[in-house]
Amino acid sequence: MNQQIPNRYRTGRANAAISQAQNDLVISDHRVRNAFFLLAAICLFWPHALHAQWTQVWGGPFTGSANTTYNHSEWWNNVEDNTGNQWGDGTIQSTSDSLQNVYLDGNGNLVIAMTYNASPGAGQSAYTSARLTSTYAAGPYGRVDARIQNPSATGMGAAFWALGANAYPAGTGPGSANPSNNGGVPWPWCGELDMMEIQSVTSQHNGSTVHGGETDSQTSYEYGGLSATVNLTGSATFDNGFHIFSTQWEPYQLEYFLDGTAYGTVNLADLGATDQWEMNQPINFILSSGVGGNGGTPTGTGFPSNMLVNYVNYSTWSAGPPSPVSALTATATYSNAVTLSWDASPTTGVTYDIYGSTTPNTPPGIGTLVAQQVTGTSYTQTGLQPNTPYYYTVVSANYGGESTATNVSVTTPAPGNSTGMQLSAGGYAVGTYMNSGFVLGGNSNYHYHVAINTAQVTNPAPQQGYDSERWGPAAWTITGLNPKAGYNVRLHFVENAHTAAGQRNFNVSINSDTVLNNFDIFSAAGAASTAVAEEFYTQADENGIIEIQTNLGTSTVADLNPTINAIEIIPATGSDPVGAAPGTATALSINSGGGAASNSGGGDNSFIADEDFNGGDTSTTTNVVSTAGVANAAPEAVYQSQRYVPFTYILTGLTADATYTVRMHFAETYWTAAGQRLFNVVINGNQVITKLDLFATVGANKALVEQFPANADMYGQIIVQLVYDGADQPEINGIEALLASSAIGTPGNLTATPSGGSIALSWSASSTSGVTYSVYRGASGTAPALLTSGLSTTTYTDSTVTNGTTYVYYVVAVKGSGLSSQSNWATATAGASGSCGAVPSAPGGLTAAASSASAIALSWSGVTAPANCTISSYKVYSSTTSGFTPSSGNLITSTTATSYTNSGLSAGTTYYYKVEAADGDGSSLPSAQASATTHAGSSSGAEIVAIAAGAPAESNATGGDYPFVADEDFSGGGDNSATTATINLTEPGPNAAPMAVYQHGRAGVFTYTIPGLTAGTQYTVLLHFAETYWTAAGDRVFNVSINGTTVLSNFDIYANVGANAALVEAFTATANSSGDLVIAFTRGTSDQPLLSGLEIR
Repeated sequence: MNQQIPNRYRTGRANAAISQAQNDLVISDHRVRNAFFLLAAICLFWPHALHAQWTQVWGGPFTGSANTTYNHSEWWNNVEDNTGNQWGDGTIQSTSDSLQNVYLDGNGNLVIAMTYNASPGAGQSAYTSARLTSTYAAGPYGRVDARIQNPSATGMGAAFWALGANAYPAGTGPGSANPSNNGGVPWPWCGELDMMEIQSVTSQHNGSTVHGGETDSQTSYEYGGLSATVNLTGSATFDNGFHIFSTQWEPYQLEYFLDGTAYGTVNLADLGATDQWEMNQPINFILSSGVGGNGGTPTGTGFPSNMLVNYVNYSTWSAGPPSPVSALTATATYSNAVTLSWDASPTTGVTYDIYGSTTPNTPPGIGTLVAQQVTGTSYTQTGLQPNTPYYYTVVSANYGGESTATNVSVTTPAPGNSTGMQLSAGGYAVGTYMNSGFVLGGNSNYHYHVAINTAQVTNPAPQQGYDSERWGPAAWTITGLNPKAGYNVRLHFVENAHTAAGQRNFNVSINSDTVLNNFDIFSAAGAASTAVAEEFYTQADENGIIEIQTNLGTSTVADLNPTINAIEIIPATGSDPVGAAPGTATALSINSGGGAASNSGGGDNSFIADEDFNGGDTSTTTNVVSTAGVANAAPEAVYQSQRYVPFTYILTGLTADATYTVRMHFAETYWTAAGQRLFNVVINGNQVITKLDLFATVGANKALVEQFPANADMYGQIIVQLVYDGADQPEINGIEALLASSAIGTPGNLTATPSGGSIALSWSASSTSGVTYSVYRGASGTAPALLTSGLSTTTYTDSTVTNGTTYVYYVVAVKGSGLSSQSNWATATAGASGSCGAVPSAPGGLTAAASSASAIALSWSGVTAPANCTISSYKVYSSTTSGFTPSSGNLITSTTATSYTNSGLSAGTTYYYKVEAADGDGSSLPSAQASATTHAGSSSGAEIVAIAAGAPAESNATGGDYPFVADEDFSGGGDNSATTATINLTEPGPNAAPMAVYQHGRAGVFTYTIPGLTAGTQYTVLLHFAETYWTAAGDRVFNVSINGTTVLSNFDIYANVGANAALVEAFTATANSSGDLVIAFTRGTSDQPLLSGLEIR
């Protein structure tokens, strides 16, 4: 059965004459649930009309003899019987490829005819139509035009729309031999674009809507979408003549036109931050008509009722993507802010998209988008973390798409010099307001282009900042500020959902002090859609954190859900800062997601009912959870309830600045395999657990206890965040804050002494025998995090320091489940015994050797650092021009290693390289140049590339057909858990890869796109497999296709060779017109695909 994608049949009518239509238009933009508003002026020509550069690349009129079929090479008819909700939208028609339902009329038009049969056969619908999908995937970006006349029968609708091309699984797309939409990316995550959507019941109205997925619990964007609308006036309708429906499409923006007249623009900034923009990929067009559903109830009269399509055209911007920016620089003036500057693209009329990550070489995408459609040539990103490297990409953008990337990196300074910030509470970046990464809990929502009265607010947020909101309880843990510094917290609100006072109340706290109690936005503003701002002075705590919470109200009004639009953190001085008074609690044990639980039947402590949380959902189970052998386990009942989805615990009422043991209780009671739940834990702004996998750690229905020392801050708070990291949702079953044990003697007299590139620590022993020691370290004022543990001596040398950076340390003694209080804190500056005052010498011995048609391996000799210095990195530069000068524009990586593999290169191309060494005083002169030429892409039988899937580069020095480069050219999936098991290499024979290749893998649904080949040339594709997890046939079954042709169907590695045995499958494939081989791995009947390596010859 096909996945249920809404039919988008939409009924409508068009005026007989374009000139009349232009006189009768009423144009409006609206969020689906909001009122329309009118635009006063109508422009009768395209934007940029004097500089139009559109080139039609696909489509045209539907020419042909009357009563003949359409061109099946350009369109696929999705023929289905509909005896239920086949289309997912309540419409009741079946589809047919009969000439009764879809044909050419001989006048250049396609006819999609809805027919009615009062006496259908058993299991048949009385109504039949057609649903045509283009075999061509357009874009991304360009212009789409369709000239259409709509059907008019009661209950009917018609649509011209599109789905993202990833809705169709590899090998079964609309242009394949066996087309299907079953198995692709499901709706709405594939994205949907409705360019024309008309229903006969509202025959003067057309809505153009974009849909996508949401990462919170809201569904309004998924089902309602973000819409712009146009209405005809007077007696005009959309079914008595043709109209041209046009869409201009660029990165993160869509513009809609009717007969050349603009009626709406929507872009990413109109959405909530959890709404996903899926329109940065190719799309397949769809023409469909339907009956029932939103079209109303048909009467059986007026049929056949025809949708006429004169043409569908797709055009691209003939100039192509714009030219890139140049001279990109990144300056970290503040500890938490970076300013980017660049020289404008030579292409006129562009905007700029900015991407950023703390991980180098991260591909640009919505997950790393900092700001979009920037019009100037500089941008400051605030809200960053001190002492952290950031990697930026800036591209120019227009209708031709995005330019090639220009990259730069920078490391923010140590804490203590932070500036303020402006945050969009629920939306993407707008102007100087950042998309907030500090928030957990609540949902993002939007109210599209509601006019907001900002007269009462000095320096209001941008209009689009009020369009979006964070709705529901949420917590902002704002880190990276100056410890104990003063700030004004400015909160922006607008009431867009209620029309009178007394309809919504909610609470707001800052540093656990309630500052707004049963706040009523309407009452404060005096009207709906009227902005207000509330401002409070506070101080960041010792960790540089301000904690802001929005919580449910406690009154009797109908709506107690909080809403907030924007937040400003402004450096300030003042008196009487808001913030909770600390308490004296020595122990706090909370049953997450459950009620009070006694330890009378066992467990470390009795637990109170869930409290001190913000965000998340709860669930319970009756599973028996084993606590056998688990030190400090809670009562079993604690593990049978949970709080899940990202959330924050703000543990309050604790003794200020006292050391507590934060003890967290977990149990996996839902998932039954590793890799199905992954999350992180952050305490007081420091990540203490990364990618926690409960099942992989202890299995199912087994208690796990993790504990860490943490100091309560000046407000008596310890802040614990549970954050998503790749699979399902974080969860916790119980959480405790226990004052550190006075029964364990505290280590003392801690000293920290710099010595060259390290810092030597020494302390006096605990008075308690049988203890071990844990060392905690923070860089330049950041709260210390665990550095090492299990030490049996009272000395430790920290050799992982950077000269010139100041570090702070403390030590705790550990015995069994108990922790002592913290030792005194000791501070030292690495290299301070003699500061680094010289740059290194240039690296020598640089060599470059091509390992394939797309990779070159580099190596060089390490450099001895000058006195009091440490080599912090090697910077590798590349160009296709000999004698080039290293610059930020040709920097390809920074690494601490003395080797690097440059992958993703073009076949048969010479690349030139230079390397610089860097220390605390700067960078060396560049090395001597080295060069290599990648292997030719078309040599018969020659190795083009060998890729280790999910693995680093693997040498064949100890066996294997070829050396394999590190994983590259993939999208989707994830690294499979590595194994140390010995792999039987018998089956592949001489084609066996190095054994280490089979001990890794890429798992999930994923695609490899191998570039740089010769279009139309045949290649040999070798796929390497090994089943290292499952132990029976049928446990893992999947499919593989190459350039859309299925080559392995319901493939089972174990059934072929058993466990821990290598298997190679070889195929001949032809590079497509782009010179690519596209190898797609999709789910079969069990588990998920797995690949160990691939080769192209």
